[in-house]
Amino acid sequence: MSLVQRIYNRIKADRNLDRTLTILTVAIFPLMLILVVENTHLQSLPALLRFMVGSVGVLIYDYFFVAIIFAALSLILRQIWLAMFIEGGVLYVLSLVEYFKFDANGTHFTLADLVMAGKVSDIARFTKIDINYVMVLNLAILIIYVLWAAFLRIRITIPPIKSCALGASAIVFLAAIISVPTLYTNIYKLCGIDYQPSYNPYSSDEVFQKNMQIAFLSQNMSERITQKLDKPQNYSQEAIQALLPTQSKPQSGDFQSPDVVLIMSEAYTDFRRFGGLPISKDTYANFDRISREGYKGKALVPTFGGYTCKTEFELLFGLPVKGIGNENIPHQLFTDGNPRPTFASYLQEQGYATSFIHPFSASFYNRDKAYRSYGFDNLYFEDDFTVNQTRLGGYIDDSTLVRQIRTTLEQKSDKPNFIYAVSMQNHGPYTDTTKYTVKDNRLTAEEQAEVGRYLYGISQTDKALDELTSYLKTRSKPTVLMFIGDHYPYLGKQGALYKKLAKSINGYSLYQQPYLLWSNYSHNYALPQERVSAFYLPHILGDYINLPKDRFMTDMQRMMKTTPQYSFDLGENNADAVALQEYSYDRTQGKAYSDDINK
Repeated sequence: MSLVQRIYNRIKADRNLDRTLTILTVAIFPLMLILVVENTHLQSLPALLRFMVGSVGVLIYDYFFVAIIFAALSLILRQIWLAMFIEGGVLYVLSLVEYFKFDANGTHFTLADLVMAGKVSDIARFTKIDINYVMVLNLAILIIYVLWAAFLRIRITIPPIKSCALGASAIVFLAAIISVPTLYTNIYKLCGIDYQPSYNPYSSDEVFQKNMQIAFLSQNMSERITQKLDKPQNYSQEAIQALLPTQSKPQSGDFQSPDVVLIMSEAYTDFRRFGGLPISKDTYANFDRISREGYKGKALVPTFGGYTCKTEFELLFGLPVKGIGNENIPHQLFTDGNPRPTFASYLQEQGYATSFIHPFSASFYNRDKAYRSYGFDNLYFEDDFTVNQTRLGGYIDDSTLVRQIRTTLEQKSDKPNFIYAVSMQNHGPYTDTTKYTVKDNRLTAEEQAEVGRYLYGISQTDKALDELTSYLKTRSKPTVLMFIGDHYPYLGKQGALYKKLAKSINGYSLYQQPYLLWSNYSHNYALPQERVSAFYLPHILGDYINLPKDRFMTDMQRMMKTTPQYSFDLGENNADAVALQEYSYDRTQGKAYSDDINK
């Protein structure tokens, strides 16, 4: 008889010892799992101890949160070790994702990120996977604990039907706690959990540091349920039509149907606003030239450091992402294939051939599914490119993107072209930095290298812009270019780099982006002088080319003057805010009553 078997027999022979070990093993598991999860992403025993001592209420909530899930799984599966293995494995993996995600771009893991989990290889390209001893040790502790529970052979002894019913009841109970506002607000207050919505990485990080991962995920579930896009009261065709200005048919000026290229550039912004950085004049030379030849404006984008598709949504729909509950990944709302009224679909109705170009995975952010409903005739993802590819930092570079844009414009067709291109070159992480270090005494050596690598990528984008505009100048076909960055890059640990570079950081300064409007023909146009929300840009672009305007577009032009900024807590409490909310529902989840082009 083996030693393990003899120990097992001795334990089982002593009923009190067996019962005591069973109770302790089951009762301690939630606490053990909490410590493993939080320590995996904190990577610091002192930080873990500070959390345990300073956030007792949060720790108690975490215990019951984990315990309820553990109880539900145990009752349904009837094997304690299997329940431990599943819950422990899932939460441990999520703690790894949290660590790597925050380390790469400064944003914390949320439920919305699960949309991206279709291809793990795509996610891995965004970060540097570096397994350390803390992760290995925590995994070993978890595995040993599960093996110990398996050794004890702890099982549920009540009848299967009853145990499954109790397990289902536990799940319903937990769902009620996190989804019913009157319940979770009181529970969160009692336990000291911060449950206020956060719209940027700084406020999100403050919430995370108070809650830690398990309570943060619970709070995130509650937030997503609370912020779901509800149908407006009295939503009807009559109510939407009453919002629209009186107009019998689309209005237009001298519409010449020029080719149109709209580029949303990954993490592009003008770092010269931070005084003192030794930035080469060549970095933004062509950006400055194009702004002199055309027009340069100021836009307020809806995101910072990540969630590209929030800005993507605004440029596609001409509507605020705030109007759909500040959804982090809007594309997940549009995977059913049903057509949606977008800027692309409107141009399609005007006779345009429409193309979307994105040099990354088709399935990421569900773009391959969502874009089928956005009015694009052709979709070009990284596997669909028809030109030779070159790369920077692991991503297809902007020079390749320009070549694909050029090839698309040169395709033989009687239709004018609309191309919406979303670049990838300047996505983080900004590693491989030894060659491009920027010297600035305000920054650490690591931060200097990171900024240098980022600015090198921006300089390559600037060269690609020169390639594109130089080519467009040779074309006889009138062509218009709009260019904007989707968000600031997340640089430095916990965003500390920006605090070092800027004398002051307010809630909106890192959301302001310059945009360019340029054409290869002479055209006089007056851009808005004030900063406008990014969702107005397709309306500005349409106005620039004298695109016929339906009643919705006419009303958006009006609101751009009366409510130029509608994002976060800007532009609230007026009639325009109500209209923007109702338009957003109508054109994304409703019946699109405001899409009345030929009515």
